[in-house]
Amino acid sequence: LEVTEIDQTKFGKIAIFKEGNRPSTPYVPEEQIKTLSSQINQLLQYLNKPPIEYAYKTPDIIAAMRQDFYNLSCQVEHEKENLPADIVKF
Repeated sequence: LEVTEIDQTKFGKIAIFKEGNRPSTPYVPEEQIKTLSSQINQLLQYLNKPPIEYAYKTPDIIAAMRQDFYNLSCQVEHEKENLPADIVKF
């Protein structure tokens, strides 16, 4: 695997792999993907940003979505102090 970037966060290091070299994500039920997508779009709405539509059939989509959720959660925390109570961390 070839890492393109390593980001140090308060939770540890996050490695970002070249798209072609990302480890595959095991099968994830569509319901779980839709729930995470909904939570991401709630965060975007909270930040007054347009919603994102994900291509559910794309390989590694759940890893990308989790990274989006983490990044948006950090942005909300930084800008608004706390996450809304109705958003549950994934």
